[in-house]
Amino acid sequence: MAAFLKKLKLLLKENAPIIILTRPKNPPLPVPDNCLLLWRKLAPTREEIGAAVKAAELNSTTFSAAVPISVERFDWEKILNSGTEHSQISLSQGKIHIPGCFPAVKNTPKCTEKEIRDYCNNISGKVAFEEKLSIFILKNP
Repeated sequence: MAAFLKKLKLLLKENAPIIILTRPKNPPLPVPDNCLLLWRKLAPTREEIGAAVKAAELNSTTFSAAVPISVERFDWEKILNSGTEHSQISLSQGKIHIPGCFPAVKNTPKCTEKEIRDYCNNISGKVAFEEKLSIFILKNP
């Protein structure tokens, strides 16, 4: 990641920032165990991003945000099954456009539609979780 940031730094116009949005590995999204998301294995930690920023000799400012999410379980099933296509899904609260938001879910061989359906059917009421996001703003010193 440091090598990538060093190359990207060379392409920046003066005072242009690099913005990195990342979701922490924990807590995980509510998905079946067999549907372990690919990003959980590939996503860099906050510390790894910090080390890459330091190695690339960039200044950084970091923010964190947390948003409570509550979705009807049947709607959550539709979202998880949205796969990699850009899809418009009719949910109980209207239609939303989902640009393949969870491609790693559908692309995991052990994660089938039945697995997702069974998981969602075992949830009573709504799926509720807190979506966390880290925002890194990087600039040349």
